[in-house]
Amino acid sequence: MQKIKRKKIIRILEAINAGLSEQNLLEQASNFNFQNNIVWTFNDEISICSPCCLEIEGSIPGKEFLQFLNKLSKNQLILKEKKNKIYIRCGKTQATLVKEKLKHNLISIPENRKFSLLPNLFITAIDFCFFSAAKVADRPILQYLFIDKNKVISCDGYRATKYNLESEIKFPFLLLSSIVPALVKFKPVSYYVDNEWIFFQNKNMAIFSCRTIKNEYPLEINNLFSLDGIKIDLPKNLQLVIDRVRTFIVSDFEQDKEIDLIFTKNQLICKGKSNLGQVKEKIEIDYTGEDKQICIHPRFLFEILAHLNNTIIGDKSLFFQGDKFEHVISLNEKDSK
Repeated sequence: MQKIKRKKIIRILEAINAGLSEQNLLEQASNFNFQNNIVWTFNDEISICSPCCLEIEGSIPGKEFLQFLNKLSKNQLILKEKKNKIYIRCGKTQATLVKEKLKHNLISIPENRKFSLLPNLFITAIDFCFFSAAKVADRPILQYLFIDKNKVISCDGYRATKYNLESEIKFPFLLLSSIVPALVKFKPVSYYVDNEWIFFQNKNMAIFSCRTIKNEYPLEINNLFSLDGIKIDLPKNLQLVIDRVRTFIVSDFEQDKEIDLIFTKNQLICKGKSNLGQVKEKIEIDYTGEDKQICIHPRFLFEILAHLNNTIIGDKSLFFQGDKFEHVISLNEKDSK
């Protein structure tokens, strides 16, 4: 029999919740897995583990167990483990939870590991560059963010982003873009690179594990950030317009959301469209060039506009440059109607 604080367990489980799989492609990938005072989750891309005060061994349904804990009213939990069941009592509530024997081992973390501190702004940088990484595997290397020295770089062949960190990273690595949202939520403070794996650690000593690759990132992407063109001021109310236009932009995947910006004579046209409907708004600007159009993620553009209010329009690209970042995106000649 074990007495523990409910809120403490909830904090631990919520910290590793991002590793739960919703697709059930792997056995027990949608479960919390317990062994030797460690709890972990995993899916086909990542694994997250944390020290845990629950003295149980086995695998239990993750989503349902966490929901149940959050719905209880008292903070004192009494747990008893017997054979393949866990008996829980909290105030006047009693529950019995069926557990399974573990079918997967925790990813082996090298015993001689030595974590290095991540540079300041690392979380901000990967979150910012996430939107420019490739979504499809035409060039698999572009599905990764490249972290090297004091820079984070991403590119999908259509757009590219570079974010400057406050200090240099000791060991460069490639980070799969699809895991970035979960890693941002994890809030890592240090990391360790070991062959095909990267291990991140947060302040609570939890460890986030993900695979990496050793391929060479295309260094010619750095040449994209040199652009000549005409500098134009963007409307002061563009953030408000973007906020209205993105109202109907829905997608199963955050990275797939896009709005159109069309530069035409004396006007900037913002368009957002999905199966729910569409929104279009015109704003007056000082622009007399040819009609140009870009597709861009609305939240990403919203964040850019928080730091600057101008852009450079070249023959083939649009360029944004802030104190910490640079972003270039290919232009297309489009009909503004």
